[in-house]
Amino acid sequence: MKIATLYKWTGISRSTLTHLYYDKTTMIKLDTIDKLCSALDITPGELFEYRKE
Repeated sequence: MKIATLYKWTGISRSTLTHLYYDKTTMIKLDTIDKLCSALDITPGELFEYRKE
């Protein structure tokens, strides 16, 4: 899926989506998670993967 498409579906800024895509963020707002889950029709558990470092 293209970032432009997800931007249109969610209204989340392209820069935020780009940072998420390239794993260059340390924090995600709850409303961003909510918008992504709603747009993709998934749960937060399906969105995230826990990796112990």
